[in-house]
Amino acid sequence: MFPNVPPSSRCAERKKRDASAVTGLSGGRNTRKKIRMKSANTENSSNSGGLSLPKSLALKKKKNFSRRHTRHDCVLIGTMKVIDIGAEFDGALLEISRGGCSFRQASMFVMDRLNELVRIHTEFFEAEGRIRAVRADGYGIQFFDEVDEGVIDRIVEEYGFKVSESFLAKRN
Repeated sequence: MFPNVPPSSRCAERKKRDASAVTGLSGGRNTRKKIRMKSANTENSSNSGGLSLPKSLALKKKKNFSRRHTRHDCVLIGTMKVIDIGAEFDGALLEISRGGCSFRQASMFVMDRLNELVRIHTEFFEAEGRIRAVRADGYGIQFFDEVDEGVIDRIVEEYGFKVSESFLAKRN
């Protein structure tokens, strides 16, 4: 194999080659380059202890959104009519403000009706608006016109409690 090298040197040479193959250090004929990969942690955040998404997949921060009107918890039975198709759904208003409400449909299925025009009807008021949010617990509706403050006060006085304290909490 190595005609001019004594046997003890051949053994040392083989050990050196084998060690370099494992460690990636150069030495002997079998050399490997050590490749350094950039970590997403060090590239995208100053916190190297946790995981983070690559920049292309990073979550965008929401713009600050401040409501004009105070929301009030309530449980008020009402209906929501989807104007374009004429379908009417029974349910309950879970939050109310002068500018909108959260409507929980009585059926267990919530369909994606984002931006649809609706009419909300309760014993206290009727208002038209647009669905601005679709969530598992119902629809977020923005009214076109504000509901009178006196009406909101009456609803809160009579039905102003959290849904967890109502009969709706028992059905799920």
